[in-house]
Amino acid sequence: MRKSKLLSLYLGLMVAAPVGAVEAQSHVYNLDGTLADSHGGPSLVADGGVLSSSGYAFGPNQGLSLSNVFSSASYTLVFRFALADVDGYRKIIDFKNRTSDFGLYDYYTTADFYPQGFGPLGAYAPGVPALTVVTHDVTNDKVAVYVNGVLQLAFTDGAKLAYFDGPNNIARFFEDDFQSGPFEASAGTIDYLAVYDESLTASQVATLSVTSTPEPASAALLATGLAGLAGMAHKRRKRVAV
Repeated sequence: MRKSKLLSLYLGLMVAAPVGAVEAQSHVYNLDGTLADSHGGPSLVADGGVLSSSGYAFGPNQGLSLSNVFSSASYTLVFRFALADVDGYRKIIDFKNRTSDFGLYDYYTTADFYPQGFGPLGAYAPGVPALTVVTHDVTNDKVAVYVNGVLQLAFTDGAKLAYFDGPNNIARFFEDDFQSGPFEASAGTIDYLAVYDESLTASQVATLSVTSTPEPASAALLATGLAGLAGMAHKRRKRVAV
């Protein structure tokens, strides 16, 4: 059984949005003191974290949700976040309103779409912001996951695991499911999220870049991000770490 670790939360949040995409985003959330969509669509909903002008800081299972944006159509999801703990399974996206263990995780620093497989080590590091992109093309059910512009894994989604098919097509971020216990979650920060209403190609994803200016996090953000880590329980491993 792995040991629980209290990891320091990242002290600098990245405040500028990714630039250079060749298609216009359908929904943009800059998280600069508001959860609103700058394009006028549905707002993000917070689950107990702290929102500031620099982003949203959350404890385990204090993530965000987004409803009435995703449907059965193709999409690309782009978001930048840092996790405090990347040791073990840490859920990043829950597609089934927390009713299924399947979804996108950090798994010992890899991007893992459980149970489809995971990418190379080193995609995520504790406290280090990473730009993650998930593309889903419903014409062929191809799903791809990129971190900082690098393809991590891709698969054909015959089981429709990457469909947001809960009530109002709800998407949940950084919140673990209840199927086997909601313990595979981490504290962290997020400062940008965007949704495209189409599946970007690999070459289009490669044009996404980040310009940023580090800013010190407030004491409130830091405290919230670390809250609950010390006494955190851990549910069963899905498979042996490699």
